[in-house]
Amino acid sequence: MTEEYPVKRYGLVAQVNGVHADMWMIPRFASILTGVNAARLNRWAAAGLLSYRQDEPRAPRRYLRAELLIVSGLGVNGDPPTIYALRRHIRRVQTTSSDA
Repeated sequence: MTEEYPVKRYGLVAQVNGVHADMWMIPRFASILTGVNAARLNRWAAAGLLSYRQDEPRAPRRYLRAELLIVSGLGVNGDPPTIYALRRHIRRVQTTSSDA
């Protein structure tokens, strides 16, 4: 099965936070904003944690700015966020919203 382009996928961070904005950032600026290198952002997107848009095959992924602003706040003591921080955030928001 071939994929139709452009591809747009919303990650769990965006879903649990109700982020549906449509401003996308290139990997370089996404990396600067979050403090996380582009390869790691790509892995997190592939795992379904982050949203991405890809306009054509082999084109770089673009990342959802509003979601990255949330991710950038998940670092601790000046360190960039980790995959564990993302997963913890997702669980916390899901638990909070299901309690309401």
